[in-house]
Amino acid sequence: MLTFFSIPAYSAESVRVGCGDSIPPYVIRQNERGIVLDILRRALQTQNKTINVSYNSNANNIAAFNKGELDIACITSSSASPGALFSRQPLIVFQNVAISLSKRNLSLTDIPSLGDYRITAFNLASQLLPDNFAAEAARSPAYQELAEQQKQVEALFSGETDVIILEQTIFRYYLSQLRRNHPNSPVYQQQYQYHDLFEPTYYYAAFHSKQLRDAFDIGMEILIDSGEQDKILQRYERLLADYLIR
Repeated sequence: MLTFFSIPAYSAESVRVGCGDSIPPYVIRQNERGIVLDILRRALQTQNKTINVSYNSNANNIAAFNKGELDIACITSSSASPGALFSRQPLIVFQNVAISLSKRNLSLTDIPSLGDYRITAFNLASQLLPDNFAAEAARSPAYQELAEQQKQVEALFSGETDVIILEQTIFRYYLSQLRRNHPNSPVYQQQYQYHDLFEPTYYYAAFHSKQLRDAFDIGMEILIDSGEQDKILQRYERLLADYLIR
């Protein structure tokens, strides 16, 4: 498990943020850290604001944001949150992939080929991925979305599903964790393969308030211009290099 030093808090305006509770290393709930939280926290700290994070599934976070119970949503879209104001710079860039066990030798060359197989995807994948994915999810003989993404990895390696749809680094994080927790199990040592069916997905922080959105944009400009954003990313790259499987 990755561990980090804590970030000291100071008196400032607090804003309510909804982030996924199952997307390490972007959000690591037990440490209240992660790539996304560190960038979001620092950008808002430059504007004398602190974050109060609500950890939940994509669906619950979006529902809470749409009802005004959250000031910021880390992951949503213009279709899922029609009234939202989005940041200029992306908060997260996800590389979603389809993953299958190598021994199955699945032929997955494009999104339409997915519909022939049992699919387990992340929460709200049918809304957040390209439109033609939703059509294949509907055609699949068994389609499910799981809020706990480690369970996707477990389902793949146990043979409960044919293919999972998951962000590549999140997959590597959870498989690394499972292999460390079960070092003598042959289940998690099985070979797997990536199927690059999706373009990178850019998620922009969503806001209700123009004032808060503009403050975040200013904070992000400060992080980018000062090189602090790059330093945050590089720090996680070093930490993850010794933790993640190849």
